[in-house]
Amino acid sequence: MSIQSLIQSFSNYKILVIGDIILDHYAFGTVNRISPEAPIQILDLKKDEFRLGGAANVARNLAKLNVAASLCGVIGKDFYGSKLLELLDQDKIQRQGICEDDLRPSTIKTRFIANGHHLLRVDFEDKKAISLEKNSQIMDFLTSQINNYDCLILSDYAKGVFGESSECLAQKILLLAAKHGKKVFVGPKGKDWRKYKGAYLLSANRSETEAICGTSLSTHDDIKREAKKILEELELHAMLVTLGSQGMYLLNRNDQGFYASAQAKEVFDVVGAGDTVLSLISLCLAAGETWEMAMKLANTAAGIVVGKVGTSVVLPDELEKNFIF
Repeated sequence: MSIQSLIQSFSNYKILVIGDIILDHYAFGTVNRISPEAPIQILDLKKDEFRLGGAANVARNLAKLNVAASLCGVIGKDFYGSKLLELLDQDKIQRQGICEDDLRPSTIKTRFIANGHHLLRVDFEDKKAISLEKNSQIMDFLTSQINNYDCLILSDYAKGVFGESSECLAQKILLLAAKHGKKVFVGPKGKDWRKYKGAYLLSANRSETEAICGTSLSTHDDIKREAKKILEELELHAMLVTLGSQGMYLLNRNDQGFYASAQAKEVFDVVGAGDTVLSLISLCLAAGETWEMAMKLANTAAGIVVGKVGTSVVLPDELEKNFIF
């Protein structure tokens, strides 16, 4: 299948993203003065904007590639929750699986940026595990709707959806998906990945993987060795490790390893790049593409989004123009 045909085929797929929904707030301005009140810079605010982040950014990446994307998670019943819903509607992302919780705030990350440089990030969030009531609401929604989707993506940002509770939501989702023959792709967080056991693929960056392995991943041999351990212990079909400026490496269950060098011409901002990689590789594998093709398309997409400021997505024409097999 040609790259053009593959990209056109994306509109045939329905994908559900489950996870931590984040609202990214950007405050753009200039810095020309130091405050007389304290030795700090003064940001002269020029504009601010809101963007979808976390699991919502994964869904937005899919929607911008014409996938029928749906989102499931928990938001607060507040101003920022309303803004999130507004942005989801703008991008035509289905949100029937979203639960509102008036006992916890929506997660918001505010970034102050001057001349393309990040000055400060302020997070407002509640990272405690979601309540058992919301846990049950998510499972009720998924149980009734799972056959409407071609695959599932779990986007874990350690903001509570997959947090510690009396019942592990991630494992319940994976067991339900296995029962219905649905592949589950995961963007993991934290130091205990056992909750993702049985997933089809995990996509993590080097530092996240090193934290799990307890060792440095300096060479390709290091990466392959540790990726194989994770793959076997968690009964995955594949493990993808993104390596920043060194590209990415994928190892599958058949002990086939694939490496792609980074394609970014210039790196402005890596925020959200992992979301783009997770969405692209999941979509390509759901579409029946080969491991190598899926990884290379995801690598191409990552090279595009890191050239943009802030949480961004890749568009079909950008993907087609920049893809080199």
